[in-house]
Amino acid sequence: MLALAEQHSYALGFRWNPSKCVVLNHPSPLSSTACGYTLSLYGIPLPQADEVTYLGLPFVVLVFSPPVL
Repeated sequence: MLALAEQHSYALGFRWNPSKCVVLNHPSPLSSTACGYTLSLYGIPLPQADEVTYLGLPFVVLVFSPPVL
């Protein structure tokens, strides 16, 4: 899917900014669900996190975290 996002950006003449992206809940290399590869855009590895705040709203462990609303 990331390869499609790259192709789409090239077709429309823009680039995503990998440093502004984050992969939530990506399995660590040591976990039993490790996938064995790093997700990347344009050959740049995407940062990984277990929680992130986007537009002031926290996202944690695969779900939106509404207590701050």
